[in-house]
Amino acid sequence: MGVVDEVIIDLSNMSVAELFIYDANPLLVDENASIGVPFRWIQNIGDIVILSRFPSERIRAS
Repeated sequence: MGVVDEVIIDLSNMSVAELFIYDANPLLVDENASIGVPFRWIQNIGDIVILSRFPSERIRAS
């Protein structure tokens, strides 16, 4: 999808809320927008991030 730029933390629950992806792949996200991927969508993290789900339509930049 792109490069993980930031990890967004939910301080009230002391847990990871989402990963902020910088310059996302234009095949998946319109205009190479930066997006936040909810942590609940993530199946595995290593050198690459594996998603367990992804929206069926391309995400549009706001």
